[in-house]
Amino acid sequence: EAVFDGICELLGHYSAIHTNNNLGVIIASLLLSGGDYHLGITTSVMAGFDTDCNGATVGSILGAMNGASQLPAQWTARLNDTLKSGISDYHPVAISECARRSLDIVRKVNETTHV
Repeated sequence: EAVFDGICELLGHYSAIHTNNNLGVIIASLLLSGGDYHLGITTSVMAGFDTDCNGATVGSILGAMNGASQLPAQWTARLNDTLKSGISDYHPVAISECARRSLDIVRKVNETTHV
């Protein structure tokens, strides 16, 4: 709590959806989580500010760091690997397919930029 109290003290004057205070929450949550997916997400949400975006960002980073096989079933099972999107011709789509497409894009960018 002391970490988040400090963030509020230093950055609480910003709007709840401002980047600065939310970045503080995200970084603190990642560091305090020790890589634990559940702890990272719940810590970021409980901190306040832009809770849905912070939880999603922390979850995305920890998921990318740890890999899909390390995602706790309590967070994934009910989704049945299915994303229901509002984008026409992209509904429903497998979450694993979205991940594969994203990885393909990263690889193409890396190839063209020689990273």
